[in-house]
Amino acid sequence: CEALPLTAKIGAYQLPQGQNEVCGDCCESFSDGKGSLYIVVSDGMGTGSRARVDSAIACSVLSKLIKAGIPLPSALETANTTLLVKSADESFATMDILKINLESGECAVYKAGAATTYIKTSDRLLRAAIASPPAGTGGRMSVPAQKFKVSSGDVIVMTTDGAVIDEKWLSRELSKPSDPAELSERIAKAARSAENGARDDISVVAVAVGR
Repeated sequence: CEALPLTAKIGAYQLPQGQNEVCGDCCESFSDGKGSLYIVVSDGMGTGSRARVDSAIACSVLSKLIKAGIPLPSALETANTTLLVKSADESFATMDILKINLESGECAVYKAGAATTYIKTSDRLLRAAIASPPAGTGGRMSVPAQKFKVSSGDVIVMTTDGAVIDEKWLSRELSKPSDPAELSERIAKAARSAENGARDDISVVAVAVGR
């Protein structure tokens, strides 16, 4: 019989830097209407409200264009140009994009200045770490796809670069049954503890793949 489509349960947790009330990172998830789920994490330059403006612009432009059917490379280029022209001041944001085809399990990760993505399968901890420059830094964007395949029971973790993670600890945590919301909170708080002082905003997104 035909296999059921995959599902993806998403949890996210953010910790602002220091005494800031606003986290400068932006996280967004949406469907393209064609069977694929997108998760976008963006880290604006600096911390707090100003960084949030840049990351929110990057997320908003990218999501609107992809929903409208614009190919991802063109959507990334538009987000890059938007940040370049929005202000006379330097303004850039990292972009971390996860695309999951829920029919086939095929995934692609695209990184513009973004931190490592971790994929925990039944027996391995995989990493997607190749990153191009952030959006808004000038020049044309060329962001290669890092491809892999997921199945039911796998877990994907995306973070901003404020999260310092012990990979052995992470692998153990991802091997335990856990709700993505609770998992993302645990990882973010562990990263903050490892930081020895709140030097940057921290965002963690956990995705539990099921059926």
